[in-house]
Amino acid sequence: MINLMPDDDKKQLRAARTNVRLLNYFLILVVAAAFLLLVLYGSSFLLRQTQTSAEQLILANDTKAEVFNETQSQISDLSGRLTDARSVLDGQSSYGKIVRAIGDRMTAGTVIKELALTPAAIRGESFVVTIYAVSSTATVELRESLEQSGTFSDISIASITESGAIAGYPVSASMTLSLTPGAGR
Repeated sequence: MINLMPDDDKKQLRAARTNVRLLNYFLILVVAAAFLLLVLYGSSFLLRQTQTSAEQLILANDTKAEVFNETQSQISDLSGRLTDARSVLDGQSSYGKIVRAIGDRMTAGTVIKELALTPAAIRGESFVVTIYAVSSTATVELRESLEQSGTFSDISIASITESGAIAGYPVSASMTLSLTPGAGR
């Protein structure tokens, strides 16, 4: 086949084909740009949704954290009080044991008139025991008996009076003593 077309027409035909190709490339480029914009819009939409969800989750966690912190502070407070109670119970002295310890060491011819046990006395501070005795010697024997017990320390006779308070016990004496650490448990 012989091509008998004039050269101008051939150039026009080639230009038309090139224009069609360029138009096709342009349309592909427009479609690709539209696709990219759609992907970008979709990505930003998903990111906004994720951000909103994350913010709601943060708010929920903050609320839970506040409740947890409040509960944690209550637990810490309770734990502290339980520790304090434990230390009090571990260090607690029994008044009955202390009175029994004094009663076991009472010598013949002495009776207790008054015993002033206080929480301070339990912690080791001195306290006063007032007794009646048949003689001053019985009072001294009681002091020595209490010293030998190991339960009491710093025992001193504060006063001895010869004015009889009850029949058969003409001497009244006041003694100051302290509990040794760990006594009465």
